[in-house]
Amino acid sequence: MKLNAIQFLRALAAILVAYAHSIDLQMRYAHSFQQDFFYLQNFGAFGVDIFFVISGFIIPYSAGSYEGAREGRLFFFKRFRRVNPVYYLSTLLFIGTMIHGILIKKIPLFPFPVIVKSVFLLPFFDSKGFITPILFPAWTLSFEWLFYLLFLLTILLRTRHKERMLLLLITGLVAAGLLFKGFTDLDYRLRFMTSPILLEFLLGVCLYWCSVKIKVPKKLAFALLLAGICICVYEIVRGFGEISEAVSIIDGQLSLTRFILWGIPAGLLVAGCIFLEKAHSLSRIWNNSLTTLLGDASYSIYLVNYTIYALCGTVYNRVGFFLNPDLAILLQFLVAIMGGLIFYRLVEKPLLQLLHKRPRPVLSTNPNS
Repeated sequence: MKLNAIQFLRALAAILVAYAHSIDLQMRYAHSFQQDFFYLQNFGAFGVDIFFVISGFIIPYSAGSYEGAREGRLFFFKRFRRVNPVYYLSTLLFIGTMIHGILIKKIPLFPFPVIVKSVFLLPFFDSKGFITPILFPAWTLSFEWLFYLLFLLTILLRTRHKERMLLLLITGLVAAGLLFKGFTDLDYRLRFMTSPILLEFLLGVCLYWCSVKIKVPKKLAFALLLAGICICVYEIVRGFGEISEAVSIIDGQLSLTRFILWGIPAGLLVAGCIFLEKAHSLSRIWNNSLTTLLGDASYSIYLVNYTIYALCGTVYNRVGFFLNPDLAILLQFLVAIMGGLIFYRLVEKPLLQLLHKRPRPVLSTNPNS
């Protein structure tokens, strides 16, 4: 089964996030038409929900046959190799933009809990609230790793029905968090482990199961895609509350609302694209060199756009804001995309190739791993 549709969706998700961040930067200096165009301003955060659904799909796709401790170690190693080294380098790049402030303006160095969060991503010291990593967009990687650990548990338990176990695990955790909210509020780490945002990963898991077990008719696939698009357009026009704010998701207050308003349409979009590709429809979209490249570079774009915009802000602070606000959004966005592509070409791609060349024990014969 080809995954060109997944690359298209990754490209879309990265573009949405970068666009939202560009509007956020512009709003610090001027007033644009785009920020007042209905509720477009924060809608780009929807890209995160697409990423979460994609992760829920791709993990069982790539590691669904893994069983036992040896292959559990392989899974953990692969996830760490794919996610963390590139993230660490992008964090160092972001810190590089702060060197002037640290050395000249004597900005305090990062507290130890922040360093721990930035290295391990999981909330070891976050008993009273979420500790923000140095590179703020990495908050999503904390939830990615929580999902990876839950999937790792299914591998260690040698279950052949990982989708069913994940259904029980994730719905059980979320239900416990809702039923015992007063208890989980006492320690953020419990709130984190029971966050309803995990349901978005579960959507992806269910989509994977459906893609394997069910042949979805082309008309139904189009209907799913159209439904997802229509819901997105409706929410841009009618609004979606404060679910776009990361803080409201991190603290768990609006996680369930976000799953309903954004997780479900993200699932519909992903489902429509996957099933249409399986039905050999819209092949020109899935087999497009530009979207394939942007999909390949989506992780770099997601991580680096924040740093690019920080540099743009430094320029504006020194010379003044000198662009038309709406033009600035577009130019900043294009610079961020180009910066992400350059980071992918010069850093992420060579690094992953280097890490893949390192010798390691052969623990699986799964061709999709």
